Amino acid sequence: MGLGQDDAGDDVPVERYRAPALEKGLDIIEALADRPDGLTATELAAAIDRSLGEIFRILQVLERRGYLSKNPWTDQYRATSRLLEVGFRATPAQNIVYAAGPVMLTLSQTIRQSCHLVLAAPGKALVIAQQDGPTPTNFSVRLGSVLDYLQSASGLVLLALSSEERRQRLLQGQDIPDHLRERMAHVAAQGYEHRASIRTQGVRDISYPVRDFNNEVICALTVPYLRLIDGSQAVDEDAARVILGQAASQLSMLLGASS
Repeated sequence: MGLGQDDAGDDVPVERYRAPALEKGLDIIEALADRPDGLTATELAAAIDRSLGEIFRILQVLERRGYLSKNPWTDQYRATSRLLEVGFRATPAQNIVYAAGPVMLTLSQTIRQSCHLVLAAPGKALVIAQQDGPTPTNFSVRLGSVLDYLQSASGLVLLALSSEERRQRLLQGQDIPDHLRERMAHVAAQGYEHRASIRTQGVRDISYPVRDFNNEVICALTVPYLRLIDGSQAVDEDAARVILGQAASQLSMLLGASS
């Protein structure tokens, strides 16, 4: 058990510190994170095992501060992107997004496809930047989406090119099936992922690692390559993969990675 200090300067167990209102607010945000369709105040109270009276004022404050929005017709609360925006400013993710913007715009304009940047975080892979392609028809991943490490090309790149210790931190106890371990070995050997989407027909996922100044893989730059049935792509799939790899290397160098 850790120790802190009380007002008199005496050591006290950290577990004695309580911030009930803060804990309730965090419970509310975490509950809504799993319910993008929203919850009413009554439903929220039941979801976090609190009374409506306990959370009423906290809901008002969170809404006033922009962390929640309330549908005036259904009275359902939803989490906004405010927390994500604050997180960007409070972490190196903001610098990554600033550096990635011009690189991703050039990439999408060149290959005529959308692209997105996925940040490695414990328990989840988070889409922190997204760039639509310039054509009328695009397949894109929504900004702020949370991706399963084991069910996405970006996630496999982040796992395959990380140390075993860091991989376990990212997965937080989630087991890796044998067939995915084999796939990760393949990704690690070639340095990128390139495969048919496991969810969307006609899409081929291509993903490359982005490294920081420690040469640690912190993000994956990914293109969900949309195959057109008339074959009218401006850039074919293999050429797009090469250009994507160059863009990921460029972004890595902007973040301080060695060449």
